[in-house]
Order: sequence, then C-alpha cells, then structure tokens
Amino acid sequence: MYALQLEDIPFQEITLAAQKEIEAWHTPWALRNSECHFSTLFMWQPVCQTSYAIVDGILLIRFDCYRDDEFLMPPLPASPMHSYRKALGLAMEYFSMRGKRLVMRGITPEIKERMENIMPGRFIFTRERDCDDYVYSAEKLATLRGNKYHSKRNHINKFHSLYSYEYEPYDASRHAEDCMHLNKLWRQSKNSSETHRMIDRDHEAVRRCLLYADRLNLQGAVIRIDGNIQAFTLGTQISPDTAIIHMEKANAQIPGLYPLINQLFIQNNFAHLTYINREEDLGIEGLRKAKLSYHPEFLIEKYKARLAH
Repeated sequence: MYALQLEDIPFQEITLAAQKEIEAWHTPWALRNSECHFSTLFMWQPVCQTSYAIVDGILLIRFDCYRDDEFLMPPLPASPMHSYRKALGLAMEYFSMRGKRLVMRGITPEIKERMENIMPGRFIFTRERDCDDYVYSAEKLATLRGNKYHSKRNHINKFHSLYSYEYEPYDASRHAEDCMHLNKLWRQSKNSSETHRMIDRDHEAVRRCLLYADRLNLQGAVIRIDGNIQAFTLGTQISPDTAIIHMEKANAQIPGLYPLINQLFIQNNFAHLTYINREEDLGIEGLRKAKLSYHPEFLIEKYKARLAH
C-alpha cells in the first residue's frame, strides 16, 4: 500500500491543457466506454468537477458531481500490461487516507474481471443500468437496411416529402451561436415529466463542445431548413474501431429530422468504422426508448464498486 498524505495526490482540474497527457494514457487501453474519453471529461467538468492526477505511473480520474457523490473512475496504469494491483492499491489508499471507503464507477466488465481476479471478494459490485453505453453497428446506422429499420426509413422519407434542406459539416465559427440557440429551444421543449437533472445541467457541456470542437478533435454536422439550423450533432473516433456521438439535438416538431441527421452523419464521417457508441440513457424513459429503437449490437455494462469490508 501507499504511505501518502492527502496533499501528495496532485489532482488538477481537467482543462484543455490536459488533453494530450490524458489521451496518451487512454490510447493503449483502446477503451470504448464514453466516460473515459477526454472530450467527455472536459465537456462535463463544470458539472462533475472532473479532475485528474498521475501518481507513480497511474492515472486517477476523480468526479465530484453532486458534492457528496465523489468517486474515481477505474485507475489506469500506462499500459494494460502493467500491474493493476498497484493501481487498485493507489485508489484504495486515496479514499482510506480521507477516512472513506473506496467508491469507483464506470467499471466495465473487463475491468471488473481484473479487479475480481486480483482481489477476490474485496469488492461489492452494483450494476448501473442507467449508465450503460449503447453500441451500434456503423454499417446498419449508415444504411438503415432491413425490416428493423423500416420505421426509420419511413420517417426520413416523410421528411424528404415535406422539406428541402442543406447538410453542412460543423464549423464553430459559422454554426456555434445558432446551435446554442437551438439547444436552448430544445431544453425549453422538455416538459416537467421529462426533465432530468442532467438535461437541466447540460447547457455548459453543449456550449463547450460547440465552441471547442476543433481543439477536442470533434467532427460534426448541421442541417438547415429555410436557412435556419434545425439539427446538429457532434462526435469523434475514440478507438481503432469505434466512434462516439456526444450529442444530437434537433427540432422535434420536424418529423424525420432526428433519424436523418443520425444517418447522414454516420455516412459522411464514420462509415469506415465498425461501431458507434451513442452513450447512456441516464434512466430517462424517452431517451431509453429512442436508443433501443435503433437496435444496439450490445450494451457496455457499467458497474459501481465499493469495498466489501
């Protein structure tokens, strides 16, 4: 175990200046889950107070989303070949020296297996279904072939019968302000039964992505109707075979607009990849229904871990 004092853990706020350092740690692991990617950590920093530290060759990512909800992401050595026991020991010591028991979240089945093999019986794992990532076939989202996607094709055909549109690659200098206005309208359209605390707090996350898309290596697109932006989306490649879609917002009063921008964006940007991660549903009923309607290939399960004793 580590003999550390609290001040010896040099946690720093996750800013754009940390991008290269954090991405260098994540790249060897080829992680497909959404929480670990730098753009996710940066976009949610104001809400979740994300911070990081590198101690003895181990990356620690800390979240403190709602004051008493402090937790760590699974600690990462510089390579999957390095000792994971050492990484777990550091994470456990961090909580121990603060008089708390370890709390880790965003644990994938692969990391869960490592933890169980290294320290059998030491952890209590709880499945967090609301945090599971939805992963789709890029080819299926791009083509929408087959009976399962019949309704999506119908919605798109209806859109084409009613509207003329322009599809443009996202450019922050030209599109950011109008996209932020659309996002404001999108949030206002949510009635009280649909409101969720993360929807209420996503304004700054959306703003950060829109303004810093180039710095974050995000790709995006907008759809204009009668000259006005009515839909936008942003995403990026996160592993050799997978891209992530961070956000997709559209005027829900325009039928077929959501499936159209979804399909066009994959066709134009990520059709060469195998998978598309469209992140979690946060337990929001309507969002879960929408994500399931695209028939994911699989879910990336997420677990929370606490010390058993």
